[in-house]
Amino acid sequence: MKRWVLLAILVIEVGLLALALGRSATVVWQTSYNLEGVDLSTFVAPAWDGLLVVGDENRSGVWRPIILYVSPDDGSVIWSIDLSSQNDRMLSEFVMLGDLAYFVGFNNDTDNTPNLWVVAVDREGNVVHEASVGLPDLREIGTSIETDGQYLYVSGMAEISTNFYRAAVWVLDADLNVVDVGMPNVPGLGTLATSLTIQGGDLLLVGVSVMQISGTTIYTDGFAAMLDKEDPSSMRWVQTFDLADRDLFLRVKAGGDKCYIVGVSGNYSQDSFGYVLSLSIEDGSPLASFEVDSDGDDIIGDVFLYGDVLYIVGGRSGDTYLARLDQDLVPVWEQTLDLGGNDSGSSIYVFYTSNFYIAGEETESDQEGDIYLARLSDNVIRELDL
Repeated sequence: MKRWVLLAILVIEVGLLALALGRSATVVWQTSYNLEGVDLSTFVAPAWDGLLVVGDENRSGVWRPIILYVSPDDGSVIWSIDLSSQNDRMLSEFVMLGDLAYFVGFNNDTDNTPNLWVVAVDREGNVVHEASVGLPDLREIGTSIETDGQYLYVSGMAEISTNFYRAAVWVLDADLNVVDVGMPNVPGLGTLATSLTIQGGDLLLVGVSVMQISGTTIYTDGFAAMLDKEDPSSMRWVQTFDLADRDLFLRVKAGGDKCYIVGVSGNYSQDSFGYVLSLSIEDGSPLASFEVDSDGDDIIGDVFLYGDVLYIVGGRSGDTYLARLDQDLVPVWEQTLDLGGNDSGSSIYVFYTSNFYIAGEETESDQEGDIYLARLSDNVIRELDL
């Protein structure tokens, strides 16, 4: 009897030791895409039977969008699309609606003035629909896109008069016809929506508000607002957050009675720091916060809500920063990964139980900067699954 008790204790101790040793993520594989010019990654997510990597490339002073359809097994490119023109074009995100991937961004094709730009692509890499949305001589850009299965919801910014900008939400149908446009009255001298997510019958919008201009110095706050999905100009609540001189909310996810916002802030005399904020869905009141603040510049670029935990990715002092947090924003584990020279993560997507993908930028293989894609495994989840 004592032998079985001792054996059980030994098994438990070995299991706890394995769990303790496994409190991190390991790189399964990593690949880089060495394109021309300066390459920036903005988004990665599954599509059809693979992954779509979205980014932008500055070639000879002109920005062009990057769309790579890659294998989830090793990151090899299945197909890519060249949507470049003689004018700046950039894409930031995509969402699947039916069997099409809808990408959002902006182009400068009309009088070199930015217009909201949406492109729909099929699984073979063919452009099925394309639309530029905007008014002549005024600027509009798209930053984020979501769908409720019927309509597309796009966040961004619209110039409503010369040099006066407002955060905006466009509602489009699957053929890219504009169904509605909302411009919520978010506090600030000018506002830009950077990300949105659908929360039942509401839209949760985050972004940046210009609060003060002193000479050439601009002071900004982050904002979060809950909008009526049926009337996106109508706000149920709005909150602004003054964390430092320059605050920028980058992405938002929601689950249960909370939402989670990631971003970057900094004072003009100091390095930037990254952060995560959790807010109440009910009224936007702050619940918890988590900061990444090292001796160099830091940023949190994306957040993924997976069950009752969060994964965040960004950059810390020139390396990719990765962490898993619980819903109270307490780290389960956190680590930095050197994925190539001066590198930083910009997007994360978690699926399968213990595997996930991150995309970002690195400078090792090309001093101008390349997009990287890495597949990782969460050892904590793997141990618990055993």
